[in-house]
Amino acid sequence: MIAFDWTVNFGHLLSIMTVLGGGFVVLLSMRWQIQEIDKRTMKIEERIEQITIMLVTIARQDERLNHLEDRVTEVMKRALRNH
Repeated sequence: MIAFDWTVNFGHLLSIMTVLGGGFVVLLSMRWQIQEIDKRTMKIEERIEQITIMLVTIARQDERLNHLEDRVTEVMKRALRNH
């Protein structure tokens, strides 16, 4: 038969405190890392918004250039027909 000794000594308490303290430190570290990831994610989202605005502006200018090219082509066709 197996017998257990239920006495608790200083070593046991120290081990328990070390494990709990280590767990607490891990939780604090994880919390700090999550906060840093949140900050980085916000910066990335801001950059994406800026890039989106830039892409929309470039697309609008591309459309304007396409329309301008069409108009120039029309003017050239008219000029060639008149000569």
